[in-house]
Amino acid sequence: MMMSDEKLSAFLDAELNHNEMEEVREALANTPSLADRLAALAQVDMVVKQAAELATRTPLPAEIVSLLSSEKPEHPPYRSPHSEQASNISPIGQQRNKIKKWTVPLSLAAGIAAVAGLSYMQLSSSPSNENNYWASVSAALDTAHSGETITLTSGLNVTPKLSFQSTTEGLCRQAELAGQDELNVVIACKNQQGNWQLQATKILPIGQSQGQYQTASASKVLEQELDELMASAPFNRVQEATAIKQQWQETKVVTGENDEN
Repeated sequence: MMMSDEKLSAFLDAELNHNEMEEVREALANTPSLADRLAALAQVDMVVKQAAELATRTPLPAEIVSLLSSEKPEHPPYRSPHSEQASNISPIGQQRNKIKKWTVPLSLAAGIAAVAGLSYMQLSSSPSNENNYWASVSAALDTAHSGETITLTSGLNVTPKLSFQSTTEGLCRQAELAGQDELNVVIACKNQQGNWQLQATKILPIGQSQGQYQTASASKVLEQELDELMASAPFNRVQEATAIKQQWQETKVVTGENDEN
């Protein structure tokens, strides 16, 4: 039995009458391939609904809002009281035309909003944004001394806490990435390609006391990971300065017990 995708979609949305619903159920029971088609449509429908729900929670950029708000009805022309009665008995066809005139732009605007929202959501969470974020954090790890805070253009505060020689991963740093609502404590190590590679991370909510996190609790985060990674004591200031100067190349870092003066 032939069954269109439109009818199957209507079946999924329970938009068919009782007889049509029973007809589709009987066809599904007797036709395995039809059941497979319905399952595929149901999966697509679920993905679209989830994406649309997420898109509605993401604010649209000002350019799109401006585009949608530009579709406004014109002011109706002045009509005298004598013409009001005549206008109320206009042919039904003319009334339908007036309805269609506004239905099309409004439905089009809704379509633009949905598509634009989905597109904006995909762009705002694209891998390139994540790469740019980590590139900025990496630049701070390259140059900042422990205890020094660098504020990125995004408003994120990057504060390296300590540097050390790893047992297996070369040179590593523990750092705190403090945003407006959360604190991310990370451990990153410099790989052979010269990139900072994330080894461990822990996200903490910002404390309620004056909007600041509690340093004491933050300092205890990732203690187990540090114990497993650290080959020796953290670098002193001289060792860390050498590591920064030599761009964190493991073979060039001072490894002896240096005086900090």
